[in-house]
Amino acid sequence: MNTIIVGGGRVGQRLTELLLPFSKIVVIEADKAQAEKLADATDVLVIVGDGGSLETLEEAGIAEADVLVGATGDDKTNLVVCELAKRYKIKRSVARIKEVKDEPVFEELGVSDAVLECDVVARVLAHSVFGLKDSELFNFINKLIPLKRKGEKLMWKLIKEDSPMLYKSIRDIKLPKGASILSLIRNYDLIIAEDKTLKEGDLILVIVEEQYISKIDRLFD
Repeated sequence: MNTIIVGGGRVGQRLTELLLPFSKIVVIEADKAQAEKLADATDVLVIVGDGGSLETLEEAGIAEADVLVGATGDDKTNLVVCELAKRYKIKRSVARIKEVKDEPVFEELGVSDAVLECDVVARVLAHSVFGLKDSELFNFINKLIPLKRKGEKLMWKLIKEDSPMLYKSIRDIKLPKGASILSLIRNYDLIIAEDKTLKEGDLILVIVEEQYISKIDRLFD
């Protein structure tokens, strides 16, 4: 899978780290210093330029892209990116939206997934405060991460005080062959690290083949 991410700030970098195991990634970032920082941190191709420019997108390989993500902090730029994705008939376009009022515009354009930033944060907070079912959160977060292949699902597992995984290191968890841990959320921060010891309240994001879902449930619950 070929993915172009426009916007290499904190969101763009986190997204790059999440998708890198599954996709060839090119990032477009307008700020030279941030572009260099991202390139050093992730070892992906980072192009310094305007992600809303057709010339820059063509340099990034838009003609061969399967996914185009508008991840900048500017809704107008992300909208332009998605418009260009439509012109090139890219299979999947994903946009980060900061302003609630802009959401209908992205929907009218036919963006594959328009992700309202405040909604994501609110849902994560609600999960922790009210103990919402995993499916209510993960169905929304599922929009953020194109799955590796058909038949795989994303699962959120909450580490509770009686969880068998409490105080275990991520690298020591023996997962089924068809499953892997992508990341965890702790205190509303996204963490990608194998050496972390799980604590009460951690949210674990697991990608798993459908036939192993029950095994993951038994493992964590």
